[in-house]
Amino acid sequence: MKHPIFAALLLVLLTTSQACAEYFAILRAQPPLVSNPNRKVFNVSIAFGHPFAQTAADMDMVQMFAAIRYPLEEGGQTTRREFLDTLKPAKYLRKDAWAGTIPLPDPGLYQLVLETRPYWEAQQDIFLQQFAQTLVPVQECERGWEIPVGLKLEILPLTRPFGLTAPALFTGRVLLDGKILPDAPVRIEYLNEDKRTVPTPYHQTQRIRTDERGVFSFVCPHPGWWGIAAVTQGDPLKGPDGQPKNTELSGVLWLHVDPPAAPKTTRRAARQDD
Repeated sequence: MKHPIFAALLLVLLTTSQACAEYFAILRAQPPLVSNPNRKVFNVSIAFGHPFAQTAADMDMVQMFAAIRYPLEEGGQTTRREFLDTLKPAKYLRKDAWAGTIPLPDPGLYQLVLETRPYWEAQQDIFLQQFAQTLVPVQECERGWEIPVGLKLEILPLTRPFGLTAPALFTGRVLLDGKILPDAPVRIEYLNEDKRTVPTPYHQTQRIRTDERGVFSFVCPHPGWWGIAAVTQGDPLKGPDGQPKNTELSGVLWLHVDPPAAPKTTRRAARQDD
């Protein structure tokens, strides 16, 4: 039987952890490398929630969703295609979300990018606005992953953000309006769809800060989707009470980390093990 004081402290800890958990704009497409590197049509899901805790909030339609394709050769033209009108209402953890099927027929590296509308978070008395991105290499093209995409707040990869094998070290640089953002908080969460457990609530969200060059590093210890969110303050907006309220901006990069390759077992070795 649990001691009543211990049970009370545990309840407070869990309640506080949930209250302090941060929302992420969740943007993901089918991982192209392992299943089919030549895929030309991708299912995309967009939601708003706590990735590790597997809770969600209703999400309004985003105000921008596009795919930016980098040229295959230096000096080529970068192209952009808007996909906002392709999104359809969907559900994520029983909350309102969005989904779409988008064609990416031409070879190249694509950045899928979105911008949310400012969202009023009453519990924290602030507005939240997020800029999310994920990279999709089509037909095994990779040129351009190190090029800024031009979001107001973004994470510029310094490690190629695909073809990663767990455990994977990822390094990025945070940019605000295209300029280096030093000493910025960065939060990392695993999209915990396989219901992993952690020793304490502190393990749900990892926290680091950028250095004077706007650079940070983190090891993704196991396979799956990882959300990395750089955070800063934006311009105040008028709140429900008519007074100016703080706005928290998040630049979110979603990475898919693949499982390590399994050792190949030869028939001869298999017979010896029998």
